[in-house]
Amino acid sequence: MKLLRPFTITPGNLTSNVALDDAPEYSASASYGVGDTVMSTAGVAPTYRRYESLAASNVGNALDDASKWLDLGPVNRWAMFDTKNGTATVNAGGINTTVSVNSRVDGLALFGLTATSVRVIMTAGAYGTVYDKTYSLRSDSGVTSWYAYFTEEIVFDSELVLTDLPLYGNPNVTVQISNDSGATSCGTFVLGQTRDLGDTTYGAKGGIQDYSRKETDDFGNYTLVERAFAKRNTYRIVCENNVVDALFNLLAEVRATPVVWLGSDDYAMTWTYGWARDWAVEISYPTKSFLTIEIEGLT
Repeated sequence: MKLLRPFTITPGNLTSNVALDDAPEYSASASYGVGDTVMSTAGVAPTYRRYESLAASNVGNALDDASKWLDLGPVNRWAMFDTKNGTATVNAGGINTTVSVNSRVDGLALFGLTATSVRVIMTAGAYGTVYDKTYSLRSDSGVTSWYAYFTEEIVFDSELVLTDLPLYGNPNVTVQISNDSGATSCGTFVLGQTRDLGDTTYGAKGGIQDYSRKETDDFGNYTLVERAFAKRNTYRIVCENNVVDALFNLLAEVRATPVVWLGSDDYAMTWTYGWARDWAVEISYPTKSFLTIEIEGLT
């Protein structure tokens, strides 16, 4: 099992083809009517956000005044860099992003994709291009025969996780997300360095916490209201005793930080962007210990 610790992406290290034109920039001297929308790029990204005026003759009121402004969420460019899988960056011409890293990274995680392929390029100063791979998102999961291959509907994966980026110092990482049909979207973009926690044992569990609601009227008629959901995973990991203290301290350090948890390279259901809801280390044998961990994903 691995975890991917996010590298902090800011306006200073990000280049993107997604325009910052969601709405006019907020001005404290302008007068806004009910329903007018603005955006603010004055804060520290990814807090670049859009707001809707709730009052007539709205002049000089701070954007954090909830009685005057409704927070509509992040601007389009920064939606995939917030801590919610449900907010997505959408662009008709594909999403091309370059991040200038001032440290080292070896992992990339993309969630909530509407795309057909992803190309990842890493350049490292005088070394030039050190990584250039294109990944098709066409899924073969569930295709167990030639009959299924020719008759089943073509579907595309909505998640991609890479852990093989070379560890060069201060690289530039370019991610090109493309869609052959329709607009391209990405819900979560995480770039960072991985850390191995140990070997995931058989018996790993995965599911979702569904926030949809089933409502019933007085006559017994049901209405299903679809809402967001969050992944839930439970793992038992075996590790060496000489790393127990380091793992304990690492998990305590990221206790309130969203990170990417990778239960297994073979099963996308074990890839979760979230936090450790509960965990415990059991020193079971002279050289081996067990880590039991429950992961709760973000909506």
